[in-house]
Amino acid sequence: SGTLGTKQLNNFEQALSSDSKRKFVFIHYPIIFTDGNTYFMLADPAEKLKLLYLTDEYTIDMFFTGHNHEPSFDTNGTFAQYVAGSLRPDKDDIRYWTFVTVDEAAQTLVFKRYSLRTGETTPSTWIRTYNFIP
Repeated sequence: SGTLGTKQLNNFEQALSSDSKRKFVFIHYPIIFTDGNTYFMLADPAEKLKLLYLTDEYTIDMFFTGHNHEPSFDTNGTFAQYVAGSLRPDKDDIRYWTFVTVDEAAQTLVFKRYSLRTGETTPSTWIRTYNFIP
């Protein structure tokens, strides 16, 4: 349905409030797109605002999402989201998967996108480093 629903959102906030550690959240629908794409994201505007609020309130470092077939990074203030994309082939019939490394000492996430066909990191623009927000 493209929404979380009140019960699930309240349970999520309760779980966040009981844990002071850094958090990575995995959710199916993207919350925002900075490119203006609204079709493939969470449908309820109130839920989006609540999740953005919870990001600040409970130190959520990143949301990992899916649903959209194109991978992307979206940030807005303290909010950060990685859309994983799908294994759908690109224009050259190459499929990709993404490997994420968390380096707590350096306070970074490193994303590398690999070709399923060759195993090589390609295109090089998909090697990205994201610094945690202090």
